[in-house]
Amino acid sequence: MDFFFYPSSVAVFGSFKKGAIAYEILKNIVEGGFKGEIIPVNPKGGEVEVAGRKLRIAEKLEKGVDVAIIAIPAKLVPSLIEEIEEKVKGAVVISAGFSEIGNVELERELVEKAREKGVRIIGPNCAGIFGVHAEFFGSFEVRVKKGGLALISQSGAFGGAALAMGNEEGIGFSAFVSYGNAADLTESDFLRYFADDENTKVIALYIEGVKDGKKFVEALKYATSKKPVIILKAGKSKSGSKAAQSHTGSLAGSYEIYKGVFMQFGAIEVEEMEELFDAAKIFEMYES
Repeated sequence: MDFFFYPSSVAVFGSFKKGAIAYEILKNIVEGGFKGEIIPVNPKGGEVEVAGRKLRIAEKLEKGVDVAIIAIPAKLVPSLIEEIEEKVKGAVVISAGFSEIGNVELERELVEKAREKGVRIIGPNCAGIFGVHAEFFGSFEVRVKKGGLALISQSGAFGGAALAMGNEEGIGFSAFVSYGNAADLTESDFLRYFADDENTKVIALYIEGVKDGKKFVEALKYATSKKPVIILKAGKSKSGSKAAQSHTGSLAGSYEIYKGVFMQFGAIEVEEMEELFDAAKIFEMYES
C-alpha cells in the first residue's frame, strides 16, 4: 500500500470551486509541499489557482497515477472507477451516500468495479489520508508535523479532532487514514501495513466495529508483535453500539469480546482521546 502513503502522483476528482471538498483537498496537497504530479480532474476542464499555483483541470484522466482522490456524487463513483481503473493503483473515495445510509448495492457495485482490475479502495464515506513523510496530505483535515504515530480512524470526525489535538500536543505523525465504510481496505489491512512501515513507531486505532473478526484478530496479533498499538473503541454500550453501526455501516459487536482480544495481544486500550496521546507520547519517546 505504499502507493497510498508514499505516492509519486495523484489525481483529485470533484468540484474545484473555492470551499468545495475537492478544492480543499487539492489546496492541502499543494500547500503541504507534495513533490509529485498533481492532476485535478473535472469534465468541465478549465484552470484552478491554489496557493498561488495555477493548475490545468483535466477533463478526464489521461495518464496513470498512483492514487485517485474522489469527491463526486456517490451515484457517479462506480462508473468513474470503471473509467479510470487501468490508470490508478488505489482510490480514496471521500463521497458519502453508500451503505451508511442503506445504499448497500451501490457500495457493492463500487467494490466489484474496483476488484475487476485490482484497484484498492479506501472508504467510501471517509475523510482521506496523509502520508506525512511523503509530504502528501490527501485530506481536508488539518495538516500535521512529521513523526512516528500512524493514526487509523474509522470516523472522519474523530480523526479530524485527533489530528487537531495532536498538533496542540506537539505529536508527530507518520500517517493518517480515515477509512469510513471499509468497503474494501479495513482496519486490519492498515494495522498490518503500518506494522511494517519503517517511519511508524506507534499505531493508534479508533474503531467503532469490524466486519471480519478473524482477520482483525490476526492483524492485531501481528501488529502488536512489532510495535505498540493503542486502541480507542467506540460504541461500548448497547446504545453506543447502535449509534456506531448507523454512523459507518459497520456492526459494532460485543465490547466484552473486543476487550478480551485487546488484552490477549497486549494492545493498550484507552478511554478517551487525551489518554491516547499521552500513551503515544510515552511510546514515541521510548521508541526513539
